[in-house]
Amino acid sequence: MTEWPPISIRARVLPLRTASPPPPRAATMTTESQPKNREGALSSLNVAIDIVNLAKEVSDITPAKAAFGTVSILLTMIRVRLLFCDGIFQVHT
Repeated sequence: MTEWPPISIRARVLPLRTASPPPPRAATMTTESQPKNREGALSSLNVAIDIVNLAKEVSDITPAKAAFGTVSILLTMIRVRLLFCDGIFQVHT
């Protein structure tokens, strides 16, 4: 009876890689460009939500409708989060 794995096969040992320092951070956006970027993101999210909802309505396959519905909900949650972060809605506790 032979042993498995054969003794003649040796595992190849890879050298350990040391962690490299993180790349330098890019300069942050100016406050003037932030509203434009947020408006663009909100506009893109609105378009994506509309497209996914249309695909959900057109689809005849039940699993696809469920997937499109889930994606629509997630995109809507992201949109609401962006609106709250922008300060459009003020939350008072």
